[in-house]
Amino acid sequence: MGPSYVPRPSRGLSLGGFLAFLFGTVALVMALALGVVTVLFVRERKLEAARYAQLRASCTAAESTSDDHSPAPTSSPHHLLPAITRHVPNHPLRMLEGCSGANLATINEVIGEAIQVGAPLFNDGNFAGCYHTYVGAALTLENQLPKTCAGPSKALASGRKTADGLDHVGAQAWAMRDAFDGLLDVIERSQEGGGGANL
Repeated sequence: MGPSYVPRPSRGLSLGGFLAFLFGTVALVMALALGVVTVLFVRERKLEAARYAQLRASCTAAESTSDDHSPAPTSSPHHLLPAITRHVPNHPLRMLEGCSGANLATINEVIGEAIQVGAPLFNDGNFAGCYHTYVGAALTLENQLPKTCAGPSKALASGRKTADGLDHVGAQAWAMRDAFDGLLDVIERSQEGGGGANL
């Protein structure tokens, strides 16, 4: 008889199999950990949102009781506005040099109409609508006014640049209103002094 076949003893798991098992286990653990972290993160965000809503309601109620005895609506967005400090420019009369009486009347008319539209929007909490109304009016004037009436155009462009650099759209609207009020003021002062045309 020939020699009988004796199977070689198994060496256990191969290196490739071991690495596959190891990486699979690590991936499973990481997936579970990521799932737990995600659940905890979402839960914390919901709790934070609830705390913020409560704080907002408390602040609104406190403001309404300190200002007057009539309750203010808790849904009003005005309490989210940053502290506003007015910066109305005090232009010298010479900035209107080269502007005709018709030019000044156009400035008064366009700004007045913009404020009539924008102010109610702002008061209703539509800060973006107010801001874009004011910017549109400024651009309209900058395009309509002749080059000889450069002072008001420069003042409006400066106001737009200042507003554009602010973070909150409500503050941007106020910056544009400051630019408007500065122009209206210098026009009023020029007309009180008997000027107005080709100053």
